[in-house]
Amino acid sequence: MLKEKEYYRTLIEKSVILSQNIPPESVLYKKELLKLIENVYHYLTAVSEKNQCYSVEIVETVKECAKNYDNRKGAFLHYFNFCLKKKKDKVMTETVLSENTGGMHISQKDQFVIKTYFRFIVAKNGEYKTDNATVGLIAKATRISEEFVRECLYNYRNSSALLHDLPENTDLWENLLIPDNSAVHMEDMAMMKEILQFLNEFFTTRQPRQKPMLSCLITAKICGILQDYHELLIFVKELDFFDKKLFADFQKTHRIPLVKDIALNFDVSEQSICRTYRTFSRNAYRYITEKRQTDTE
Repeated sequence: MLKEKEYYRTLIEKSVILSQNIPPESVLYKKELLKLIENVYHYLTAVSEKNQCYSVEIVETVKECAKNYDNRKGAFLHYFNFCLKKKKDKVMTETVLSENTGGMHISQKDQFVIKTYFRFIVAKNGEYKTDNATVGLIAKATRISEEFVRECLYNYRNSSALLHDLPENTDLWENLLIPDNSAVHMEDMAMMKEILQFLNEFFTTRQPRQKPMLSCLITAKICGILQDYHELLIFVKELDFFDKKLFADFQKTHRIPLVKDIALNFDVSEQSICRTYRTFSRNAYRYITEKRQTDTE
């Protein structure tokens, strides 16, 4: 199996479609694209037979990556694996959501509103509740009927995005992610910028010795969405917490640094950096919540 994997890896790396500027509309491009899809599929199934379940996603991702790939920015498989993971996460979320809600669809706008307000409430109160009081708070803040909020909250709570995000692991930066990499409404972009601006204000109040490490953690957390939304990237580049070097490395390698990487870079333990991250995230939540509530009063 190892020999088979390396065999297909070599074929992928030698694909002419990745090294030559072939016009996408040409017959040669289409022919080489089919070869690349086949080689990538065989490579992934050699890595794990479970990848056979993602044949459609593999084909779609190869097509997208072949079109956008720049061989000056690192290996194709690094870029491809990053993009495929996002598609797999989408499939998993949709599967869990469908199983728990009978396939009921929640609009992108509703998901974003619920994600923002529900997680702020969880962080502020330290309790993971979807009771009448929580529904009432969200309904009042969003001006959506309690009945509709209750339905949306139930559906969203049963999606994988929240199943992996209990109160003790509440993640501030998840509030900035638009599900499924879909188009962003103008009001959503404005909300994301507002949240990031308040986050930056809170960041500037931290101790100088903590800022470099926090800067790496924050930038690592939002690398994915910054890659997807150029307008947001331009905005964030002017903020104090943005780590330009880390993001430049991410663009070259398509690899988001892990906590252990950042810990090693600052010569601290993973436990220490996780404690710092949790404390910052929790306090930033409170700060942003209070600022947004003040602005809407």
